[in-house]
Amino acid sequence: MNILVVFTGGTIGSTTQEHTTAPDKKASYALLDHFKQTCSNDAVHFTVISPLQILSETLKPQHWTTLIDAIRSQNLSSFDGIIITHGTDTLALTAHALFHTMGNIDLPVLLVSSHLPPHHPQTNAHVNFAASIAFIKKRVANGIFVAYQNPGSDDVSIFRAETITQSPQLSSHFFGISAPAYRYENGTFKENVELLVPGMSQTTGLNPHFCDRLLYIRPYPGIDYRHFSLKHTRFVLHDLYHSGTCDTQNLLPFIERCRNEGVALYMAPISKQEDYYETTKALQDKGVRFLYDMPIEAAMTKLMLLYGNFDSQQEIDPFL
Repeated sequence: MNILVVFTGGTIGSTTQEHTTAPDKKASYALLDHFKQTCSNDAVHFTVISPLQILSETLKPQHWTTLIDAIRSQNLSSFDGIIITHGTDTLALTAHALFHTMGNIDLPVLLVSSHLPPHHPQTNAHVNFAASIAFIKKRVANGIFVAYQNPGSDDVSIFRAETITQSPQLSSHFFGISAPAYRYENGTFKENVELLVPGMSQTTGLNPHFCDRLLYIRPYPGIDYRHFSLKHTRFVLHDLYHSGTCDTQNLLPFIERCRNEGVALYMAPISKQEDYYETTKALQDKGVRFLYDMPIEAAMTKLMLLYGNFDSQQEIDPFL
C-alpha cells in the first residue's frame, strides 16, 4: 500500500521547547516513525512531500493554492490514498477548500490534526494518523475527510469535509453540521446511516485561486455598520446567529451602501425552510443573497474560490 503524506506544519508537526510550540519537521516524521514501530506488520510505503511548514493560524488563501498544486503535481494513480497533516485553527476552512476543488477525487483523502504535539503523552496525533491509514487500507470511501479523536472520546470521528465546522473557542473538540460519517473504534469503521449531507455542489473544474478581497462580518448586539469600509472589497460575507437572524433594522443602510458601491452581500448560515423570523424575512424582501444549508466555512471558501476565478457576477451566480 502506497500513501502520499503531505506535511503542512501545525501542532501535529510541531515540538515544544521552553514553553513555545513551533513547527519542526522532525515532529512530522515522528508520526511515521511511531506508526512503523507500533504497526510493524502493516506493509505501508509513505511518499512524503512538504509544500508548507506553518502554524495554521498564519494560513493565507495562496497557501491553499500551493497545497492543491503540490498534490495535483503527483502521479496520484500510484497512490492508495492521501493524508494531509494540518493545524487545528484553520482545519475546517482547508477541508472545505479541498472539497470545493478536489471533492470528486477517486481516492480517500484525510486531513489529520492533533490538539497537542506528537511528543506529548496525551496527544491524539498518533491515533488520528493510524485511523487515517486504516481508512485508506480498508478503502472505506473516496473523497475528502477529516479524522479526529475528540479528547476524552474512545473513537475517532471521520467527518465528511463538507460538514465539518471550526472547533469552538476554548475547545479542542471538532463537530459538524451533521454527525460524523464514520466512527473508528477497535479496528472497525461504523457508518452513520442517518448522515445528513448538505446540498452543496463541488466546483472541481475551477482553478485553485482564492480571492482575499472579502469583508467578513459577525453580528453582535449594537453592531454599527458605519465602521466597516468597503474599499478594495469584492464581496461581503455576513455571518448570522444560530437561527439565521441578525439585527435587520441596523443592517438595512449597509445593504444599500453595498448595492450602491457594487459589492455583493451574502449571508450564512441559514437553513432552507418554510417559516422565517420577521427579521430574516425583511432581508429576503431586500434581495439579500442567502447561502442555504452550508456552514459558514463552506460559504467562505466557496465564495473565495468563485471570486478568485471569475470577474463578473453573471459568471459566479450559476455556481451558487
